Amino acid sequence: MNVITYNHKNTPLPLRERLHVPQARIKNMLRSLKEDDGIPECVLLSTCNRFELYFEGCPNACGERVRRRIESYTETGALPLTDLHILRGKDATRHLFRVAAGLEAEILGENEILGQLKQAYRLACQADSSGFFLNACFHRAFRVGKRVRSETELSGGGIGYGAAAVEQALSDTGGFTGKSILVIGTGAMCESLLRCLARLEIARLAVAGRSPEKTRQLAEKWGVHPEPFGSLPSLLCHFDIVFSATASPGIIIEKEMMTGRKPDEKPIFLYDLALPRDIAPDLSEVPGIVLRELSDMKNSVYSVLEQREKEIPHAESLIDEAVVQYGKWLRELPAVPSIRRLEAVVETIRLAESTKLRGASLPDDVRMMLEKQCNELTRKMLRAMVGELKHTARNAAAALEEEPKFDAMKKNTQEKSFCC
Repeated sequence: MNVITYNHKNTPLPLRERLHVPQARIKNMLRSLKEDDGIPECVLLSTCNRFELYFEGCPNACGERVRRRIESYTETGALPLTDLHILRGKDATRHLFRVAAGLEAEILGENEILGQLKQAYRLACQADSSGFFLNACFHRAFRVGKRVRSETELSGGGIGYGAAAVEQALSDTGGFTGKSILVIGTGAMCESLLRCLARLEIARLAVAGRSPEKTRQLAEKWGVHPEPFGSLPSLLCHFDIVFSATASPGIIIEKEMMTGRKPDEKPIFLYDLALPRDIAPDLSEVPGIVLRELSDMKNSVYSVLEQREKEIPHAESLIDEAVVQYGKWLRELPAVPSIRRLEAVVETIRLAESTKLRGASLPDDVRMMLEKQCNELTRKMLRAMVGELKHTARNAAAALEEEPKFDAMKKNTQEKSFCC
C-alpha cells in the first residue's frame, strides 16, 4: 500500500483548501482513478487538515498518474510530490494506523478522525475502489484506532475541534455570561459545538444553516433558536460570538459585511472551523473583529495535550504490534492457496474414515470415541501443517526482502576488495 498525503505538517492551509474534495465528488474521483488511471484499489480521505489518497500499485508507476488526477480534480496547479508527501509499504501502513489512532491529528488524540476514516472507506466501497488489500489494511486500522482509545488515555479530556474552539472562545472573551452566540452550519462539527455550548450559561444561542429542515431539527434537539441562513449579513452584528463550520466551497462571511461597523462598537469574535474557509481572512483587519482559524484552536488545550502526550509511547507500542501483525499476514498470503487445498484434502480423508467407522460393526460408544479421536487427530495434524506452510512462506518473503540488502552488501564488499 502507498499513501500520498498533504496534511497540516507538510502543506500550508491555502493549498489544503484547494485540495479539499467535497464528499459528493469523492466517488467520481475514485472511479476515475480506477477505470481511467488503472489504480486497482484506492481510498480518499479529505478532511479539514488532510488530503490523503491510499492506493495499491507500484508507487513509481502509479504515483505520477495519481498526482495528475488530483491536480485535475482539485485545480491546484502543479503539486509537490516529495518523500514528505508519498509513503510506501510499511511506512504507509504505519501512517494509516497512526491517523486512525489520532497520533497524526493537529489536536493530539482527537476522536473525529476515526469516524472520518470510516466514512472515507465507506465511500470507497460504494465506488467499488477498495479491494482485497485495502480492505484488510483499513479494517486493521479501525481496530487499532479503537484499541488505542480504549487502552490508553490518548483521547482523554474530550477535546476535539469543537470543544477546542469553545475553550478558545472562553479564553478570548473571558466567559459566555450575557453573551449571544451563533453557530453557522448543520454538520457534525456544528453538532459538536452545540453539545459543548448547550451545557453553558449563554444569554442567547442560535443556529443557522442552508437547509431550513436540518436547522430546525438541530435547534429542537439542543434547545436553541433557529435563524434563517439568508439573513446572515444582518444577523452577524447581533451576536457577540460566531462559530462557522459549513461545507460551503467558498467564503460565506465577507469583509464587506462588517465594514460598516463603528469603531466604538463591541467586539465580535469569529471562529472559522471550516475547510475551505467560511470567513474571509482579511476580516482580521477590521477594527473590533477577532478572527480565529483552525490552527489557533489547539492553543487553549495545552494542559489536556500535555496529559495526552504521556500516552504516546503506549499508543506507539500498540501500533507497532499491529504493523508487525499485518506484515506477518502479508508474508503468509502466498501459502493460502496451498492451505486451502490441504484443508480440502484432509477433510475428504476425514469424511472417508468417518464413513468407514459408521459402517463398521462396533458398539456405538466405541464408534463415537474413535470418531472423536479421528477428528481430534485430524485437527492437530492440520494445525501443524498449516503452521509449517505459513512459517515457510514467511521465511521465503523475508529472504526476498533481504536479497537487495545482501546484493548491496556483496557489491560493497567487492568494491572494498578491489580498492585494496
